[in-house]
Amino acid sequence: MPPVEGLPEVLWRALNVLDPTPREQWIAVGHHLKAINADWAFGAWLAWSQRSPAYQPGDEDRWDTFRVERSSGSHALQVMAGVREDPTEDFEVVEPRRPRAAGRTLIEWPAVAEARAPSWVIRGVLERDAVGVVWGDPRSFKSFLVLSWLLSVAHGVPWHGRPVKQGRVVYVCGEGRGGVMRRVRAWQDHHGIEGGLGDCFGISRGAIHLNAEQDVMVDRLITELRAAGIHPSVLAVDTVARNMIGNENAQEDMNALVRVLDKLRRAFPGCTIILVHHANKQGAIRGSTVLVGAADFEYQCVRDEKLGRMVVRVECRKMKDADEPEPMVMKAQVVQLGLETDDFGDEVEVTSLVLEPTVVQVNEEGEMDDVLLQAVREANEAGRRPSGTELAEGRGRKQDVLDALRRMKERGQLKGGEGTGRAAVGYWLPEFDVLFD
Repeated sequence: MPPVEGLPEVLWRALNVLDPTPREQWIAVGHHLKAINADWAFGAWLAWSQRSPAYQPGDEDRWDTFRVERSSGSHALQVMAGVREDPTEDFEVVEPRRPRAAGRTLIEWPAVAEARAPSWVIRGVLERDAVGVVWGDPRSFKSFLVLSWLLSVAHGVPWHGRPVKQGRVVYVCGEGRGGVMRRVRAWQDHHGIEGGLGDCFGISRGAIHLNAEQDVMVDRLITELRAAGIHPSVLAVDTVARNMIGNENAQEDMNALVRVLDKLRRAFPGCTIILVHHANKQGAIRGSTVLVGAADFEYQCVRDEKLGRMVVRVECRKMKDADEPEPMVMKAQVVQLGLETDDFGDEVEVTSLVLEPTVVQVNEEGEMDDVLLQAVREANEAGRRPSGTELAEGRGRKQDVLDALRRMKERGQLKGGEGTGRAAVGYWLPEFDVLFD
């Protein structure tokens, strides 16, 4: 039996001793594990159940029928397996907090209201044990954004200064697998990561129908990951349209997709699932609202040429149980991957893109400051601090430019710009403090 995150070693040994094939024993173990009332209990029971040749897809639904009795729990399970013999030894057994009716109960009676801090995969961006949607128009870099999250988690690399919790990731890719691997290589090269991917990053060989509840592909996905001992921290689906059958505008078909996502979360407790989706012609998320309603978080990728070439604005539209992060402005940078021989025998330069934060910002009037920031950067790199008058030349009304510079300075994007005449001090970016401050 593969390891299950959170499962105590003594119970893992007990489950490896017990045979899940006898039906009475299979049910009894389910009762005991459910009584423990832990996040990992269902996943442990499912992994143990799948060792049996008698296991059938759908058997996991039996979990909801298991009763919690005083005789159930960790102690009883260990005694059943013969790994614990002393019945007088002190064991921590979670018992029902209120009398319960036989069978499945609808109401839980918590002893206290726990106020736990959100658990993050990427702090402030990607919550653990959640379902989210990243959407936008074609060519809005939404797949690049999600891939950067996956690779940061897989390699344990902070995502643009935000700490991550390292874990294995799975990328369900509906198309363009070759292009994805170039993006992976570009991200690794850009971040100075050498070596292969090992078993930290998995990618599907094609689309997987995730809204077909009886489709063997979903059960096969679960079985393959379990057999390999893989408990994904994050699973991304790119895109919804390529990995479902039916009509994405139909509520019934999207409800089926949500049910399958719940099935994956039951199979891999704590896993975060990200869906990449398209925008419609009106600029809203495409298809039935069922998907957004079921999501714990939602990000929109907006590519606007006014922001600058190859620039995308990432806006959090929903974060159910935490504060929404501020909008992020990112720019796609070209990464050279070397020369390769193409199908025609010619040597060609292979490239891909990575997303990096950029100094492009939008002021309160909706006008872009990118041109001014770039002009300041070029002057700073040449060892100069340009004045407001210099920056205004050829860039519209002088007062409008000076107002924009003032706003950027108030936001902390610029420094300097003080004094008049010969005593005037030009502008510089904070990253050039070592030269000018």
